[in-house]
Amino acid sequence: MVRKASQKRTIPDKIRSNSEGNMPIKTYEELKNRIWFRGVQVLYGLTFFLFVSMAVASTFYLNPGDVKVVDLAHTTIICNYGNHKTFSANEAKMFFSPEELGKGNLSISDDKKNTLRAVCEISDAESARLLEDLFETSHAGRNNDQKALWEIEPRYKIKSGLSYLLYSLTLSAVILLVVFFIIRSMFYYIILGRFFPK
Repeated sequence: MVRKASQKRTIPDKIRSNSEGNMPIKTYEELKNRIWFRGVQVLYGLTFFLFVSMAVASTFYLNPGDVKVVDLAHTTIICNYGNHKTFSANEAKMFFSPEELGKGNLSISDDKKNTLRAVCEISDAESARLLEDLFETSHAGRNNDQKALWEIEPRYKIKSGLSYLLYSLTLSAVILLVVFFIIRSMFYYIILGRFFPK
């Protein structure tokens, strides 16, 4: 015997059926009376709690504590050539780490040196002339009193580990809430046909 098309039921139809097996689930009130749905809620809550616990534990584990950082607002760049101006690192839009400034200009990358030349408006010709003067002075055995192209006077501050901890916890909480909200909405859409149940 061939079954009529109207009698065929797909898997989603069977999932949405009520206890009598005839009427589909249309509202949250009907859905929450199902035993399997309460099981899904428990699994959802336990999974959320597990991920929150992992995020909190990893944040505390990776927290570096108080950290010494460069105070960019008060670190000064002095241009000995070019425009002969003085800038803060913030004004020059430059970032320095304590490791870079702790070893002088030799530890600064070529890209940052090029940026410093641009900030101080030191031309390539002037740089070449200064290097040539330095070479001739050294070759002649005379003392060199030539200034560096620029000087950096670093200032430091202590960044509290508490601020990092709070930032990391807040970011983790927002990400988890968004992800689990999307999962929850997709579940309701599959079962009830809408993202937000009524």
